[in-house]
Amino acid sequence: MLDGPNYIFPSDNSPGRKVIGHAANQSIRPYSTNQEYLYAMREDLADWLKGLYAVEINVTNFFAMIETGTLLCQHANNITTCAEYMLKHNIKLNLQNVLKIPKKFIVYNQGKYVRASSFFARDNIANFINWCRHEIEISESVMFETNDLVLRHNEKNVILCLLEVARRGSKFRGPGPSSSANGGRH
Repeated sequence: MLDGPNYIFPSDNSPGRKVIGHAANQSIRPYSTNQEYLYAMREDLADWLKGLYAVEINVTNFFAMIETGTLLCQHANNITTCAEYMLKHNIKLNLQNVLKIPKKFIVYNQGKYVRASSFFARDNIANFINWCRHEIEISESVMFETNDLVLRHNEKNVILCLLEVARRGSKFRGPGPSSSANGGRH
């Protein structure tokens, strides 16, 4: 197993990796509304982030927990650290459909001055968005803007972007979120 900075990645043949691979090959379970689907994806992302970082995040407080940008920047830096580690140690990367390997870390604001909607929170979110665009080249079709998260203008793209970051991060042996759309809830 590879130890990341704040979490452990499963090996390629671990049960967690097999579940992720199996879920990716399942057809999407239909939801009666887009809101139900987004709720399920938000729930999956919350469970995933909770498991990675031991934060008290759930579907209800999901946006409140990420709105300072601190957790987002921390995760981006962990992906960069893992990519750097794998390159340094010549570990085979699963680079299928990966356009770019992240190399730059985000310098971000932490501590008591980082509150929701503050300049520092907005700066963190903008830095994360910049990292997504330039370090892992997330498609503009799923990107979000700072106000989409801060003011909840476009929650859908925040969720879609984070799912894409998770997918790209899993190429560097980072675990991805489980998908309720691909196999049911537990």
